[in-house]
Amino acid sequence: NDLPLNIFALGGRWTIGAESIHLEKAPGEIVYRYSASAVNLVMAPPHGRTVRAEVTLDGAPVPDGFLGSDVTRANGKTIVRIDGDRLYNLIDAKGKYGEHTVRILFLDPGVDAFAFTFG
Repeated sequence: NDLPLNIFALGGRWTIGAESIHLEKAPGEIVYRYSASAVNLVMAPPHGRTVRAEVTLDGAPVPDGFLGSDVTRANGKTIVRIDGDRLYNLIDAKGKYGEHTVRILFLDPGVDAFAFTFG
């Protein structure tokens, strides 16, 4: 991975605003290389809809020891469903800190992403 630590990259068609980014068309992705134990992202779906996103860690589905509370397994993939305006827990390594790359691949358009937080 050639992404520098603590830097994120976007893929797809996004509109960048003052406080958030908005996915205009699916698919779209956010990739972030971090050093932490937990990764959270504040997101909001379009009004009345749910946005699905596949979450991977270091290029593979999120392993059990890293699975955030908002991420579930479906057909061998690790998925988050963005169904309200809130903070989503994507990665939780239960206090084990390390450098990793998280990728959030949005399968539906219209999501707004606001801020990452780390633990």
